[in-house]
Amino acid sequence: MQNKVSFFVGRYETGDHRNIFLFNLRGVVFKTEVVGIVPGEFPVDAWHPLLLEIPEGGSKTCISGRFPGLLVSSSASPVEWDKSRVVSLPIYENTERYRQKTLRSVMASKEFPNAVPIVTIANRYDGFYCDQRRAQVVSVFAVWTDGASVLLELDWCEGSLEDCVSPEWHLRASSFLTIRDGLDRLRRVCQNSPMWEDCSFYLYVIPPFLGSYLLGRGKTIASKIWQEEWSYPKHAELMDASSQVIVTIVELGNSARRSHI
Repeated sequence: MQNKVSFFVGRYETGDHRNIFLFNLRGVVFKTEVVGIVPGEFPVDAWHPLLLEIPEGGSKTCISGRFPGLLVSSSASPVEWDKSRVVSLPIYENTERYRQKTLRSVMASKEFPNAVPIVTIANRYDGFYCDQRRAQVVSVFAVWTDGASVLLELDWCEGSLEDCVSPEWHLRASSFLTIRDGLDRLRRVCQNSPMWEDCSFYLYVIPPFLGSYLLGRGKTIASKIWQEEWSYPKHAELMDASSQVIVTIVELGNSARRSHI
């Protein structure tokens, strides 16, 4: 893959074996600790967790809310997740800005886990599509240090009262893409606002300090993975905020490519 992400600097040398890493973002150094790596979940307000799975064949669906009567018991059985295809995400804690001279004490080897994305952003739309039935659309874009990226999309909606409002959802995942191709696809997916009532728009960024640095502090939420949420009343405001993060990711990729020419 091209366009490696370059703002990861390296592992910070400590004597207690904690997973502390340094990130240099436009001359600002962040020291942060990865306290765990867990199966990723969509930042969606749902009845149960929906995992960031890259399903075989590229899609996965649950339509249990459509089947009344005798079919409910079979169609409403729990969805099985293929843990080997789920994107794992790091949990960041204890982040602080550091002085530039900290870079001199970084170990030579770069040990950020290859299996987890170094940057992940998510856009979520939330509103009522019909008769106070709620719907949500979430797009999650994940980028690895080697420049590989993937886009996962989730459509979630409540069913009718006759179906006990049981939700259905549809998951789609792209193949692995370059950063630029993945970002272009994300822009296309998110460019139009759904025609829903009382629609709200949300943005999530991992690592959260990247979002705070670019957008200001977000709202702290219960999720250990996503941690912060930026909310916007208008689609255009979400797109502007998302573009700030996107432009930064592109710059980081381009700077890495130039450094290897």
